[in-house]
Amino acid sequence: MSLIGAMIDRVERGFYRSSQLYLSRHECAIAAHEYRRALVDAGGASPFRLPRALCGPFEGRRAMLPTRYTPEIEHELEEIFAMLNGGLPRSEDAYWDGQRHCGNLWIVDYLTLPKVSLGSEHRLGALNDAAYIEAIFGPGRAYDAARRAAETGKRPSRWWPF
Repeated sequence: MSLIGAMIDRVERGFYRSSQLYLSRHECAIAAHEYRRALVDAGGASPFRLPRALCGPFEGRRAMLPTRYTPEIEHELEEIFAMLNGGLPRSEDAYWDGQRHCGNLWIVDYLTLPKVSLGSEHRLGALNDAAYIEAIFGPGRAYDAARRAAETGKRPSRWWPF
């Protein structure tokens, strides 16, 4: 079974009921809108119903990383990350700053996400997958405008909702 298949199976069996760790919807928005676009291009046909629990919102607590590990662990981490050409952010904010600086999270600056609350998957549960994605991650046309604006470096003149 694939990882995604295992996750869907676990959601259907009642796992993942409480979201205790934080995950910004901005981190998921690009993939969510790519899936929404694929659904629209396929005429709305979906091979399965998107598990609502995997769409957010994920407003739990932010992960806390220690400022420093022991000198031995720090040395080992430096060696591992040097081989991977990576690093370990020291806080959630440091991670976000790095992602925004590198351009991986351009969406934060160009797309305002709709206000949603925990438990919204129940209130919005009757929507089809494409409409549900728009309710959680913003309308498709707002996302498309944000992408165009990011490519040109010019903010859209109107923000969602359109």
